[in-house]
Amino acid sequence: LAEGTLSNFYFTAGEIIDTNSDSKIYSFLSSSVIFSEKLDTETANNSSMQDNISNYADRSKAAIDKELVTNILSDLTKQGYDSLLSEKAISDAKFINSRVKNQTFSISFNNIFIDDIIRASLDDKCSVFQDEIGAYAQYSNTIQERTVANIEPGSLMESDFESVLAAGSLFDYASSEQLSGELNDGNPHFGVYLENINPSINHIGYVIEKTEIIGPDQNFMEPIIIGKNRNRFIDDDVAYGATYLYKIRTLVALEYNFINSVSEDSGASQAFRGVFLVASRPNQFQVNCVEKIPPNPPSSINFKFDHRRKSLIMSWEFPKNLQGDVKGFQIFRRSSVLEPFTLISEYDFDNSTIRTERLEKAPAQDIEVLKDKNGKFYVSTVFEDKDFNPRSRFIYAIGSVDAHSMSSNYSSQFEVSYDSNMSKIKVKTISGPNAPKAYPNIHLKQDVFQDCMRVSGKDRMSVYFDPECYDVYRETESNKVSLNLLATSDNNTATYKINLINVD
Repeated sequence: LAEGTLSNFYFTAGEIIDTNSDSKIYSFLSSSVIFSEKLDTETANNSSMQDNISNYADRSKAAIDKELVTNILSDLTKQGYDSLLSEKAISDAKFINSRVKNQTFSISFNNIFIDDIIRASLDDKCSVFQDEIGAYAQYSNTIQERTVANIEPGSLMESDFESVLAAGSLFDYASSEQLSGELNDGNPHFGVYLENINPSINHIGYVIEKTEIIGPDQNFMEPIIIGKNRNRFIDDDVAYGATYLYKIRTLVALEYNFINSVSEDSGASQAFRGVFLVASRPNQFQVNCVEKIPPNPPSSINFKFDHRRKSLIMSWEFPKNLQGDVKGFQIFRRSSVLEPFTLISEYDFDNSTIRTERLEKAPAQDIEVLKDKNGKFYVSTVFEDKDFNPRSRFIYAIGSVDAHSMSSNYSSQFEVSYDSNMSKIKVKTISGPNAPKAYPNIHLKQDVFQDCMRVSGKDRMSVYFDPECYDVYRETESNKVSLNLLATSDNNTATYKINLINVD
């Protein structure tokens, strides 16, 4: 029995949750969000907008007046609204869908009108809960007819306000007069050991209701009950990529004394104490079982020169990884800080049952799959660079790759060379760890940017604008649509701010 779902002869209560089968409804919602996305009217391309209006009208069904569609879209465009399927609009629609489609609602029907309410609700075919409400239709007519047939419209009965509860357990206690020979007043009493103990309400734990959602399918799992002293629960029965809906309710044991009266024989009446399990309203939350935390890069990197093989031996420690899903290492090398890193080798020891396709795809000749003779994967934290020789000077870094194709930032970067006079390796730390792969020099220990340009004897300066690109477009079938990713000034006059300092 849960709070908000109390039922009796006159009322039927329950909860409804969308079964995720209303894909058409969600497509309507997505289209509405996409259609109403606001455009920057100052940068909108009127000619391309008119082309899109024409294309949309051409796709309209024959039964729809194309001129009417064109007029509507034109009016919306003038107000600054766009009908293009932009990435932001699609993302917004998906976000709203995820917030809507897993909502649950408590409902309560008056049994006198339950069938009328259900039948009227079924008339709205576009309702998100149309199919869920329809499930009540096979019972609502019987409930309403039974209720109407057993009530008297002109009278109020005590049963109108009663709730019928199913007892979790029922205790039949001997009457006190049977135990002590006293209180022979013809009424049943509790035994002496309960006569002075009042019924109570005790918090006994929590109920966790779990629903597994994989695509359009929903699986209602068995409820999980934990003790009252626990405030944390770890669910180890989950599938990666699935979505889980949890409802947590407080669970209490409600004791209640009552008498089972026998009118024909008062001596046969019995005193009972019932225990009812009642759950509170739920606190609901949703968990998407997708791991989005990239791994840490390896640490404690060491270098050793193998004089016999004339090569460099690298070793490192396995990174700290609470998820336990590191399944590969990437070894990078470059000649100087002015050059980008090059992947020289990748270790692959991914033993996942279902492998995730790598987002960063290395050439096949640079990937080394670590398997033993029995075909079992093993882990190695040692790499030999055979291209290194006594005249080499390279910068090395290592990255980690997890089972979900996420890779770490660079480890600490080391410049390695060989000292022929001392016959040993020279290692210099170039950068600290966690430099992004797109910006390997962001943590360099040296200043790579000249903050101040010193010049004398000059009275004129020329400024050159040399960008990599002027705009970013997304191509459609008929034209190019600007994504407005680059900031531009409001007019054609550019502004440059430079501080000139006279050090004399």
